[in-house]
Amino acid sequence: MWTTFKQFEKTVCPKNLKKQFVEVTVRATNDYANKSTCIYFANRYMNPITKKFFSSKGVRIDEDLFALSELLQWLFRSRIRKGESIYVYIPSRRMRTLLEEYLSNNL
Repeated sequence: MWTTFKQFEKTVCPKNLKKQFVEVTVRATNDYANKSTCIYFANRYMNPITKKFFSSKGVRIDEDLFALSELLQWLFRSRIRKGESIYVYIPSRRMRTLLEEYLSNNL
């Protein structure tokens, strides 16, 4: 399975993987629990309007933790939710580093 932002889906679609697209915001589904390869073409940031709202209420937003949370949510649509191994490709240095730091208990 693979993802990116919807407006870039047709531009960056890997060859022969059009039907394997899973929206970056997908939640609460087991439809992809058999997927073993996950390609994540996204570098997530919180919506600026939402961030401004929380900031105006004194809530500090950690953009990196938000991005990591979004990535983990997406990855857990795959077969990792069943305790099985997966292959992950994340070309964004920021997103890849966040995942590596999380897995190394450095976050």
